Amino acid sequence: MKFSAATTRKMKMLMRLAKRSLIWISLIGLAFFISTIIHQLSGANKLPSTSSITLKQPDRASIHQDTPKKSLDLPVIIKPKISKEDYQAAEDDMKYRKSHVEDTCKRLGKTGGQLSAVTLKHIVVDDKYKYLYCYIPKVASGSWLRLLLPLTYPNISIAQSDIQHREQVRKLSDYSPEERLFRLYNYLKFTFVRNPYERFQSAFANKFTEPKIESIRKSIGPTILRRYRKNPTEESLKTGEWVQFHEFVQYLIDPRTKSFNEHWDRFTSLCDPCNVNYDIIGKYETIVRDGNYMLSRINASATFTYKPYKSAQTTFKVKKAYGKVSPADFRSLGDTFQDDFDIFEYDKTRLTNTL
Repeated sequence: MKFSAATTRKMKMLMRLAKRSLIWISLIGLAFFISTIIHQLSGANKLPSTSSITLKQPDRASIHQDTPKKSLDLPVIIKPKISKEDYQAAEDDMKYRKSHVEDTCKRLGKTGGQLSAVTLKHIVVDDKYKYLYCYIPKVASGSWLRLLLPLTYPNISIAQSDIQHREQVRKLSDYSPEERLFRLYNYLKFTFVRNPYERFQSAFANKFTEPKIESIRKSIGPTILRRYRKNPTEESLKTGEWVQFHEFVQYLIDPRTKSFNEHWDRFTSLCDPCNVNYDIIGKYETIVRDGNYMLSRINASATFTYKPYKSAQTTFKVKKAYGKVSPADFRSLGDTFQDDFDIFEYDKTRLTNTL
């Protein structure tokens, strides 16, 4: 049978349309089949929707669990209370202080040394917030540790005065040399200092005059009384009580005193600023501003509150304490702690910043 040319063209067109329809039908069926398989395979491991994700503080136990959790453990960060102006002022001061420490250490030829066992034990390590804090007693170290440690160790007891010695607290001395080096290069490093003369007065008032604190008074007091007091009583030689501040100063400058208690030891001995490149060097005189600047740098969910530095009140206490210290002993005390004055830019000829 023969068809006209027009009919033949129509038949060819219909055949092409039929083939295209079959192809589309096949593709749609294949897509449906694949979608079904994927749905079945993913059913057992279905991810939680965003509405099922909970935000909470990280739990140390959960960090080390091997089984995956359905919740996303993210810390809720509360920025410390610090204004833009204070933040910038602190930033500028830190740059200057850091530069001054580096220049002074080079001038004194104290760079390139190994960290001592004392320094390693005074640097607190926090692997959660990635900081190293070298604590110096009598520079609000107890307040700092009571603020910082519970952020990482929620169950730590913070009532004890020696919180830095809690077994949960990790020191740089607890790590291998390689681990120490990694943290020294990669973690934020900070410390806080104050006028050495003020610190000596504060340490003496705390350790030698407060009735409840006996250990240091009993261990050092008798030695001080035996060396520097004429005709001490037998009772005082047993208890170490009634030591006077000028006698304490004599003890600090005496060549026979081979080592210092950490409460009045040199900043340079405790924290070695010439070999630890501290990012933040806070000062007691600006402790609230510097403290909240530091907290903002580590993104800690806390705000540092501390009684403000009262220069007039501090000056009165310090002036009264040093009233019986001879000029010669005062000069010798400044010379004994010369590096602390130079490195942290305190004037050893002045009792405080205002006197």
